[in-house]
Amino acid sequence: MKERGPNKAVEETPKGGLEAASPEQTAADLPLDVGQFGPALEELLENYRSALRSIEQLRPVQRVAVEILRIRGRQSPNVQAEPWRRRRRLVIRWLVRLFAEAHVRRQLGHVTRVLRLEAFGASKGDERATAINELLERLQNAEAQLSGWGRLRSGLFKAPLVTTALAFALAVYRVGSGIDVSSASKLGETLAQSAETTGWDNVLHLLLRVFYAAVFTYVLLVPLTVSLGFKRKRAIFSGGLTDESRPMLYWLRDRQGVWPWSPKANVYQRENDVFELLAVPKRREAPLDLLLSIFPYYFVFAMVLVTMEGFRKSWWDGALTLLVGSLAVFSMLQPRLTIWTRRSTAGNV
Repeated sequence: MKERGPNKAVEETPKGGLEAASPEQTAADLPLDVGQFGPALEELLENYRSALRSIEQLRPVQRVAVEILRIRGRQSPNVQAEPWRRRRRLVIRWLVRLFAEAHVRRQLGHVTRVLRLEAFGASKGDERATAINELLERLQNAEAQLSGWGRLRSGLFKAPLVTTALAFALAVYRVGSGIDVSSASKLGETLAQSAETTGWDNVLHLLLRVFYAAVFTYVLLVPLTVSLGFKRKRAIFSGGLTDESRPMLYWLRDRQGVWPWSPKANVYQRENDVFELLAVPKRREAPLDLLLSIFPYYFVFAMVLVTMEGFRKSWWDGALTLLVGSLAVFSMLQPRLTIWTRRSTAGNV
C-alpha cells in the first residue's frame, strides 16, 4: 500500500514545469489503512485517559514541585541539562481539567469528521467501513464523557449559591442605577425610562462604565486563567517537560521544567502520528502561554490605553506613543517567536 501523507506528489514535465500527479498518486485517493490506524488511535486514547486520570489525582488546589534545569549548548549536538533550582507551582484542578478536556474534544472531533468521510458512501457489507464505524462509535462515547466550557457555564447557573448571588447582584445594580438587566425587554424599558428622567448622556456614561468594568475584569482574569490552566495542561500533555524560559531575560532563556507527577507519554506526538496516518493537517493549539502571559498582556493593554490618551491630546503624542509601544511589543514578541518555533519543530503543538 502506498504511503499516505499530507503532501501531494508532483511530477516534472518535459519542459521543466511542475504539474499535479495522477489521481492514484495523491494521498487523498489512497484508502485509510484501518489495521495501522486502529492501534495508533488506541494508543492516543490511552494517553488521553492517562493524562485526564493524572489531573483527577490532584487536589482541588495544590502546589506541586517542579525541577528547573539549565540547558547548555542547545544549538550544538551535545546538549546538556543540569539541575538549576526547584520551584513550586500552583495548580487548580478544575481549571486544568477544562483546558485538557477542551483540547481532547477538539482533536477527537477533527478525527471523527475525517473518519466519517472515509466511510462516506460505503456499502453495509464493507468490512473496512464496518471497522471505521466501530472506531467512530468509540470516539463518540469518548467525547460524550468530556465536559468542556459549555457544561461549566450550565453547571454554574444550576448551582443555588451562584444563582442567588447573581440575582442579588442584579437587584443591587437596579437599585443603584435604575436599570434592570435581567432580560432584554426590561433592559430596553428601564433604559428608556432612565433617559426620560436623567437624559441620554447619563445613560451612555453609565453603559460606558459598565463596559470598562467588564473589559478590565476580562483583562485581569485571562492571563491568570492561562497561567494556571493552559500552562499546567501543556505540562501534562508534553510528558512532564515544559519550557520555563523567560523571554525578556536573556540569562533565563534556556530553562526547562520537569514535572515529576505528570505522565511520561507525550500526547502531542501521539496526535501527530494519528493525523499523519489520516493524511490531514493537525489543528495546532494557539500559543496562549506565550501571547497571553501576565507581563506582556498587561503591558500591551496599558500601551493601548496610553496611546488612546495620546491621540486624545494630539496627533503627534498619539503617533509617538504608538511608535514606542510598537517597538516595545516587537521586542517582546521576537523571543517568544523563537520559543514557538522551537516548540513547533519538536511537534509539541
